[in-house]
Amino acid sequence: MTRRLAGRSAVVTGASRGLGRAIAVNALAPSKPIRTPGLAYYAREFTDTAPADEFARAAVELAVVDPAVVTGRTIGHREVLDGSFRPFRPGQ
Repeated sequence: MTRRLAGRSAVVTGASRGLGRAIAVNALAPSKPIRTPGLAYYAREFTDTAPADEFARAAVELAVVDPAVVTGRTIGHREVLDGSFRPFRPGQ
């Protein structure tokens, strides 16, 4: 199992355990690379990046979403900020 698939499996498994208990389990993924010292060191030519404060704002917004609406998702930070993410429905 790949690392990415394992992470998504953990999110969905955790979310299913929290259903009906008002506990949301979601994973926030960067929609664009976040400019960090590590990225700047290894990839000096990145021009299309997102600011770290934008990712932090998305993390806060996702944390306060109603668990009945969104749980069990891996969501890009831009989807959270613009509200375009869709609720998780089992079997999708």
